[in-house]
Amino acid sequence: MEGLDTEVVVLFSITTITVFLVVYLLIDKGILGLKKLGGYHQNQNRALNDQNQIERQQNIDFRDQDCLICLTEVVHRIILPCGHNFCGQCIMNIHVHNGKIDCPICRKSVNNIYIEFDRSKDPELFDEIQTYNEEYERLGYFRIPIRQAQRYIRDRFGFHLSFTTTTVIIIILLIPLMIVIPLLMAFLFITAKSIGLQRTIIIISKMYHFL
Repeated sequence: MEGLDTEVVVLFSITTITVFLVVYLLIDKGILGLKKLGGYHQNQNRALNDQNQIERQQNIDFRDQDCLICLTEVVHRIILPCGHNFCGQCIMNIHVHNGKIDCPICRKSVNNIYIEFDRSKDPELFDEIQTYNEEYERLGYFRIPIRQAQRYIRDRFGFHLSFTTTTVIIIILLIPLMIVIPLLMAFLFITAKSIGLQRTIIIISKMYHFL
């Protein structure tokens, strides 16, 4: 029994450390906005240079193209990394609806939006696009479920929470799992040691079908 207790403690400790490590990595990734974005503007400038190179290579005069979303003359032009350009508002409407942006033409994922208009023309839209770029810079694909949670709260309860507030709520809701998961792992380990692995699997299978 003493050996069993030791094994349970070791399993519980390993599982707990693993869960805390995952949460730490999410925070270190910048999920709470605690990580500075010092390299963001450098990345933005480098991306703009890359875009200019694409523009030269493809020999495209973006000014002569209409937006292929609204099929009218482009207003507040933005350019995606793939080289396609649209109205800034048209692209951000896709973001609001889907929580992420894929190019409507080539379907490539958009990790940065190049702003081709001055902030004075539409400060709200300009800031919204910059926020998208900054969130993607520090979160990558982690931002998608957070945005989806944001939209669910807005549609279900009728009020809008900020990105950071929604993230904090998700973290708080995950805290119980940090306790439950190690306890469940320890319980399953004890059960498997007591009645055998095969019988434990059968019991879990029956519980699953019951639920």
